[in-house]
Amino acid sequence: MRHGLRIAVIWLVVSVIVEILIAVLPIPLPTGSVEAMGGRQTMYMLFYVGAPVFVFVWVLLVYNLVTFRYRPGEDTEPVAPPDSTPILLLWAGLSFVIVLFMAGWGTFTLHEITEPPPAAEAASTTSTGTHGHTYVASIEKPGQALDIQVIGQEWMWTFRYPTYGGMETRDLYVPVNTLIRLHITSLDVVHSFWTYDYDIKEDAVPGIENTAWFWPRTLGEPTDNGKNWVKCNELCGIWHGYMRAGIHVIPQSAFLTWAKQQYAFEKSSGFLKNLPPYASVYYPAANSNWPTPPQDQSP
Repeated sequence: MRHGLRIAVIWLVVSVIVEILIAVLPIPLPTGSVEAMGGRQTMYMLFYVGAPVFVFVWVLLVYNLVTFRYRPGEDTEPVAPPDSTPILLLWAGLSFVIVLFMAGWGTFTLHEITEPPPAAEAASTTSTGTHGHTYVASIEKPGQALDIQVIGQEWMWTFRYPTYGGMETRDLYVPVNTLIRLHITSLDVVHSFWTYDYDIKEDAVPGIENTAWFWPRTLGEPTDNGKNWVKCNELCGIWHGYMRAGIHVIPQSAFLTWAKQQYAFEKSSGFLKNLPPYASVYYPAANSNWPTPPQDQSP
C-alpha cells in the first residue's frame, strides 16, 4: 500500500511540474495560417492530456527499478503480489475515457482545419475569424475565396490562377489575410502538397481534385533554410526530395499589382496561349507510358 501512495504522490508532483512547463515553454508549432492555429490548439491539447500518462509510465518504471532492484545478499526472488482487479479496471477505464475524449475532440474540431470559414464571416469584408484574429475575407469580391490551382508533377509544382485567365507560375503567390481555396491535383503520380509554416497538407492525385483552405496570417518569403516552401510529402520518385516551390505571402495591394503584371506578361509573350485550357484535372498525352485518358473526364 505504501508503494502505491508513494508512486501517486511522485506522479502528482511531477505531472504538475510538466504541465506548468508545457504552459510556459514555447512549443515550436506553425502559426502562419488560421488552419495552423487550429492544429496548434489540438497539439497543445494532446500535450496537456498525454503528459500525465507519460509521466505515470516513467514514474512507475523508475520507481520499480530503484525500489525493487537486486541487492547483494538477496538469494530469493520476492513474492509477486496478486493481480488487483480494481487497479486493472481503473487503468482500462481511464484509457477508455482518454481515447473517447480525444476522438470527440478530433471529431468536433476537424472542421477548423478542413472546412471553409462560416458564411457569416466570409460574407463581410473584415471579420473576427477563428481564434479571435481579424481577417479580410476577399481582396476583390467579399464573400468569395481566391481560387488557386495546385498542380503536382515529377518533380515540380505549378500554380494556376483562374481569376487571372488561368495564368501559371512556378512559385505560389498569395495575399496576406485573405481566404484562399486551393484546388490540388496531379499530372502523373500521387504527390502531397505540404507547407510546414502554414500547416497545410493535402494529397495531389492524378484525375482527382482535392480542396484545401488556406488563410495566411503573416507576410513571408522563401528562405535558404527551408522556411516558406511548398514540399512534396509523398514519395514520388528519384527527385522527390527536390520537389519544392517558394511561397510568397505579400500585402494585398502588392498581390493585385503582381497578378495583373504577371497576366499581362504571360499574355503578351504567348505563354498563356500555349497553356492547356483551365480545367479541374489534367491528363498527359497518350504515349507508350500513358494510356488514353478517359474521355468523359479529360478537359
